[in-house]
Amino acid sequence: MKKLLADDILTSLMSQVFLKTVRFLVRIFFRIHCFEGRNVPAVGGALIVANHLSFFDFFLIAAVLDRPLRLVSSSHKNLRYRPKEIKRMLTAVREAVARGELVCLFPEGGPSRTGNVLRFGRAIEFVMKDLREPIIPVYLDRTWKSPSSFPHHVTVMFGQPMASSSSAFEVRQKVLEIGSQAFGCRLENKETLHESFLRQARRRPWAACISDSTGMKLNRLGTFTAARLVAAKIRPLVTGQEFVGSFLPTSVMGVVANLAIGFLDKTPVNINYTTSKDILTSSVQQSGIKVLLSSRLFLEKTKLTPPLPPIFIEDILAKASSIDKFLNGIALFVPSFAVLRKIVFGRWHRGDNNALANLVFTSGSTGIPKGVMLTHRNIMANLEGFYQALPLRRDDKVMGILPFFHSFGFTAVLWHPLIGGIEAIYHPSPLDAQVIGRLVREHRATFLMATPAFISAYIKRCQPDDFKTIRFTIIGAEKLRPSVEEAFWQKFGFKPLAGYGCSELSPIVSLDFPDQYVNGALQKAQKPGTIGPPLPGVAVCIVDPQAMKTLGPYEQGLLLVKGQNVMRGYLNQPQLTEDAFFEGWYKTGDIAFLDKDGFITITDRLSRFSKIAGEMIPHIRIEEALHGALGSSELVFAIGAVGDDRKGERLVVLHSQEVDPAQLCAALKKQGFPNLWIPDEDMFFKVDAVPTLGSGKLDLAAIKRISKEFVPQK
Repeated sequence: MKKLLADDILTSLMSQVFLKTVRFLVRIFFRIHCFEGRNVPAVGGALIVANHLSFFDFFLIAAVLDRPLRLVSSSHKNLRYRPKEIKRMLTAVREAVARGELVCLFPEGGPSRTGNVLRFGRAIEFVMKDLREPIIPVYLDRTWKSPSSFPHHVTVMFGQPMASSSSAFEVRQKVLEIGSQAFGCRLENKETLHESFLRQARRRPWAACISDSTGMKLNRLGTFTAARLVAAKIRPLVTGQEFVGSFLPTSVMGVVANLAIGFLDKTPVNINYTTSKDILTSSVQQSGIKVLLSSRLFLEKTKLTPPLPPIFIEDILAKASSIDKFLNGIALFVPSFAVLRKIVFGRWHRGDNNALANLVFTSGSTGIPKGVMLTHRNIMANLEGFYQALPLRRDDKVMGILPFFHSFGFTAVLWHPLIGGIEAIYHPSPLDAQVIGRLVREHRATFLMATPAFISAYIKRCQPDDFKTIRFTIIGAEKLRPSVEEAFWQKFGFKPLAGYGCSELSPIVSLDFPDQYVNGALQKAQKPGTIGPPLPGVAVCIVDPQAMKTLGPYEQGLLLVKGQNVMRGYLNQPQLTEDAFFEGWYKTGDIAFLDKDGFITITDRLSRFSKIAGEMIPHIRIEEALHGALGSSELVFAIGAVGDDRKGERLVVLHSQEVDPAQLCAALKKQGFPNLWIPDEDMFFKVDAVPTLGSGKLDLAAIKRISKEFVPQK
């Protein structure tokens, strides 16, 4: 076998005979889905750059090419300590490319064990310096886990050739963008969410499935049976309708309602019962729902008035006879899954995962909510990335407190355990800290999804032993302040994982993954102050908000997102849908920057800037500094703004505790804040509580209204 270096660092692996042998063996064990292979030049040199998830990645690429391929290997243990040998190796690579050969490089330095693409080293730039040959970016998918079935399906997707002058950061960004497209191959044969639940239920029908703080508990068979009974009852009432409403909290009843609606191939609309009457009415009118599922116990306890006369789920279940329950439950055990589909969904064929799975209304934090249309494919893609980032164990359990009308709650609290085949425990009020602590302790829950406002309550009222079984606490909705993170660490002995997303993205975009040690080397997956790297299958980029020009690392701009998790659009609002995208990328409205490792740092919301004397002033930065100066882990401050004839706008500070404005302003000045960023001392106003929504987000519309009430317009 020909060698380019004496120590076998760069090895020629592909003679024609060997190539045919490898192709034959690889195709026995793998079903390779290759896309855009024509992007590899038929003649001439090129550097193929790919992500790295397994030790057989190279052979998968080689198996789909018609040309010999060389591999750059850094497997020698001493290589990292021999800079001269590294330089010799890379020089030999450059010479091979210049001679017209194809060379494959994995610039991460080894297989990723975090589930995501690691930082690309500068070897790419060294190799391609002064060359004119192209760089071919490649994304490999479904090689993350060892094959569990044969043939094992994998994806190899080639991108458009890139200029030899491309930086390592630019190549990595392009690989991730290709990955957001390649991720769709996982979903081609995926069923709908409800069909996936049926498969889990058939595998282990007696396994615990869902329970809640009312004492109600169902195994998978019981969950299936209850949903079937409800679906059968409302079937005549929803004929010809697309959307069916659910006016229920995070509970067993809430899960049953969503499953029942899905069993009818209808789209659930989980109504936000914590919002104002105007927003609630708007949501009902926009969706056009005529049937609303609810719970008599829930309405009696909360004294809420639903927007439509409801159908009570407990009444349906109470009136069902033992024969009804038996006949509906026994359907789960029919031999053929196609027959089960016919019984449950009324169709033999597999469901369309491009159909709508959820109509979730945005929080209305800036005004009237928009109806976000999410498909089964969108949510399944988000779950696929979530499972790869945080692999499940058989004994995992989710403590569910987030409402199903919130996109994070719908995906991570409702469907994450149902599809993942793990148990979920529900409680409707996320601020009942002592009850939640008890439920986590008694059920030995391992997953907790929450918001900064909610975990602030747990820090004050829960005991350290309450959360000792938690493996992952994932925080979304609002930015996790350092003071809250530190207080949580001090109380419970582990750090919450900061996540980021929005309803339009199903919703998870990025997450602090756990760090991994591989052969003594650390693979970083989280950094203080960031919201982690994008979820597998999600691509992000930063652009100038005005020119929409792509920016480099550490350059601050508008965050764009691309992936299979991106919504279909806004309900009946084509112009708003069009305005939300730029060349296939979703515009998040958040200001952020990427570092060279691809970690995202959110600095502010585009809509949460005030233009004062011609300068853009970020509200979130000031809020963080005020909380830091006060040393509080609770939500105390919110920044608003009012008009000002002289400077354009004035900052308003709403606070829920007694504070000394002069002392806080002095603290901001001491931290180096410009004078324009420091609110006037007479613009601090005490409120009973900082306005928040049911999801835990700041209620920006209320903040704006209250600010104007305190300060007459100038």
